[in-house]
Amino acid sequence: MDSITNIFNDNLILFLKYNKFAIVFLIILIFTYTRTKRFLVRFSEKLLKTTFEKKPTLAGFINSIIKILPDLMIIYLIFNILGITLMQASIIIASVSAFVGFAFQGVLENFFGGMIILSFQPFLVGDVIEYSGNFGEVKKIELYYTTITTFNNEVVLIPNGLLIANRVKNLNVYDQRRLDLRVGVSYDANIEHVKETINKIVHKRKDLFDFSMPNKIGLGNIGASSLEFEIKMFVTPGNYLLARFYILESVKTEFDKENIGLPYDIIDLQINKSYNKLDISEVK
Repeated sequence: MDSITNIFNDNLILFLKYNKFAIVFLIILIFTYTRTKRFLVRFSEKLLKTTFEKKPTLAGFINSIIKILPDLMIIYLIFNILGITLMQASIIIASVSAFVGFAFQGVLENFFGGMIILSFQPFLVGDVIEYSGNFGEVKKIELYYTTITTFNNEVVLIPNGLLIANRVKNLNVYDQRRLDLRVGVSYDANIEHVKETINKIVHKRKDLFDFSMPNKIGLGNIGASSLEFEIKMFVTPGNYLLARFYILESVKTEFDKENIGLPYDIIDLQINKSYNKLDISEVK
């Protein structure tokens, strides 16, 4: 028993002797982990903003990689203290990943999704995108997630794997965006009069619309109880909602002035007396 204890003590002394600096550094890193990581992230953010001032997308992605460096450093030190080489560590990780592959499948998808977004740049920081009904401005593109802020001032985190596997609309690719509206009028309205009134409305606010683009105004459909006119006007993305509100509000105001009736549901009720078997005179 004493011999086993002596062997253990001797090995422990040798272990501490050859790994003392690594053990001390690991202990310091563990106890100062939060502060070290916070300092590293803040320093890298300032440095990357200066270095990649015109490429905020790349800066944000690199910063998300820097955030995990302290974690990787701790893992590396633990392997080094235990005498595990990088080759042995890769074998261990490969063996473990075979059992937990399904658990990390989503993580890998998001990681490679981030790499694809960074490489092909379907959208950048500052662009307005639509994904799965969410409209918002891209704030950050990180290692696993992309952060957008919606027009409702809500923060939405979207996994990168989903962004590359599904349809995403980038509303900032072109300087103009087409606003499509449909306005219904009553059947007795004059078609040319309606078109002239709508043209007058849009030309009152030339600051909202781009008249160099192929804008269209015309009768789009003959509905069950109305004539439906389509308004297709190009606007800058920043004026999209303002232009929409302006047209809808002005249509109501100007149509009232021009005596253009707005539609309402009309029900044509026909009564077949032969089906009325009730004799009212017998009802007491």
